[in-house]
Amino acid sequence: MHIEQTWFPMISLGIILYYVISLYFGYKKGFFVLLIELFSLFLSLALAWFLSPIFSKMIQLFPKETISSNPLIQSLVSPVLNQVLWFIVIVIIINVFLFIFKPIARKIGEVPGIHFINGILGVVFSFVITTIYILILTAVLKMPFFDNGVETVENTVLKHVNKYSNIVFEYASQEIVKNEKIMNMISEDESVKIELFDLMKKYGLSKNNE
Repeated sequence: MHIEQTWFPMISLGIILYYVISLYFGYKKGFFVLLIELFSLFLSLALAWFLSPIFSKMIQLFPKETISSNPLIQSLVSPVLNQVLWFIVIVIIINVFLFIFKPIARKIGEVPGIHFINGILGVVFSFVITTIYILILTAVLKMPFFDNGVETVENTVLKHVNKYSNIVFEYASQEIVKNEKIMNMISEDESVKIELFDLMKKYGLSKNNE
C-alpha cells in the first residue's frame, strides 16, 4: 500500500485532532474508566511481548515470499516482521476483551465529591494512553503493508514519537544481526548483504534511515 505525499498534512492534522478529542473525552470519562483502559493496555503489551514469539512461529500473518525471493533474506526478516505484527494483533484483541469492565468504572467515577478530580486525572491518563496508541500506529506504518511507511512517519507529526517506537524495531534488528552464522554467510555475498540492509531500512529496522 502506498500513502500519497499529499495526505501527509491531513495525517498530521488527524493526529492532532485525535489528541484534542482524546483529552476532552478523558475528562468526560474520568480517571477510573481510563485506569481500566491503561491497565488493559499495559496488560496487553506484557502478554503480547510474551505471546508474539510463540504465535509468530505457529501462524505466519505475513508470507515470507512477499518480502524477498532470496531464501536467506526470508529466513532472517520474515520471523521478525511476523513477530511484530502478532504483537500488534494481540494488543488489539486483549484491549477489546477487557472493554467489558468499563461500565463498572464509569459508575464509580459518578460518585458525588470525586467527579472533578476524577476528570482532571482522566485528562492526564488520556494523554498517556493516546501517546501509546500513536506509538502503535507508528509501528504499524513501518510494517511491510506500506511501501513508504517510514517516509510517512518522518514527514508527519509522528516523527516526534518515532524515536520511542524505534525501541521495538531496534530490538527486531538486533534479533536479525545476532544470528552470527547467517550473518557470516551474508557477508560473503555482497548482493544479499545490500538487499538485507535495504529491507531493514525500508521497514524501519535500521537506526539509520538516511
